[in-house]
Amino acid sequence: MHPALASSRSWEVGRRFLRGLNRLVPLNHRLWPLLGALLPPGDHVQFPFHGSQHLVIPRAWLNPFSTALLLHGSARSNPEFAFMDRYVWPRLAQQGAATLVDVGAGIGAVAAWMRAHASSPIQAYEPSPEASAALGLTAAANGWTGVGVVRKALGAEPGRAVLDQSPNSALLPRDAGGAPAQRLIDVEVTTLDAELAGTGSRVGMIKVDVEGYEGEVLRGAARVIGRDRPLLWVEAHPRLLQRHGSSIEHLVALLESLRYTLRFAAWPPPPQTLASRLFAHYRHRGPLIVDDVRRVAVPLPEQVFVFGVPAERASS
Repeated sequence: MHPALASSRSWEVGRRFLRGLNRLVPLNHRLWPLLGALLPPGDHVQFPFHGSQHLVIPRAWLNPFSTALLLHGSARSNPEFAFMDRYVWPRLAQQGAATLVDVGAGIGAVAAWMRAHASSPIQAYEPSPEASAALGLTAAANGWTGVGVVRKALGAEPGRAVLDQSPNSALLPRDAGGAPAQRLIDVEVTTLDAELAGTGSRVGMIKVDVEGYEGEVLRGAARVIGRDRPLLWVEAHPRLLQRHGSSIEHLVALLESLRYTLRFAAWPPPPQTLASRLFAHYRHRGPLIVDDVRRVAVPLPEQVFVFGVPAERASS
């Protein structure tokens, strides 16, 4: 464990006990009072996440809806990772030692998934000071090498932007309102093309999770995408795209113009009653996977995961 992180035997033993209980009866966030009481002291909490990888999260970010993440790591707290294991990893394994780019890295969840599967270099971009600090602790706690953490936002062109700094940090239009002023900070924006110009790095995969800014990031990476033809994994947010004058349809059109074959994955909303949660808990509820975003659902869910394979390699 990294020396900056605190732990305790009661936390480790209690977390394992509650994890076993939650597997039998999915109480989820109702276990938070017990789990919260077991948290070790300190500003950050470390916990197992994916394979042998651990995550470090700011203690101030934890709340009842963090329960599944703390108890189960990636597999049950977010089915995105099970989908990535099944569909993305087989493709990624064919990319060799190419650099993996994590845009909107947060505290390092996808970087941990990447490192669990491959020893390739990782370049992680995260503009939030709190999240990038936790990402640095995650890297240190896991003993990662070859992982670069860059505290910048990526977009379509260099400049400055307003960041709403929260557990789901997001760049905001200059005229946007609604976020508390104390959460807003000014951050540097660059492009992936500018970041990688002249480095000689071949990019094997670009993951983008930027809360509605997905199209801007991809436009600023057009040269890299055209040169290296990496896999693309985009967590699209239909409602937040609208905040930036875009839409899921515009995002799909952009990806298709870059000559990518796309697959879309979305998960049904969580059941609301205890009986339906129990039924879903013991009966695997996989994602809806389609090749046309119009077949996902109406209205669209909060998140639609888009996996892009270069069209010239889609049949291989």
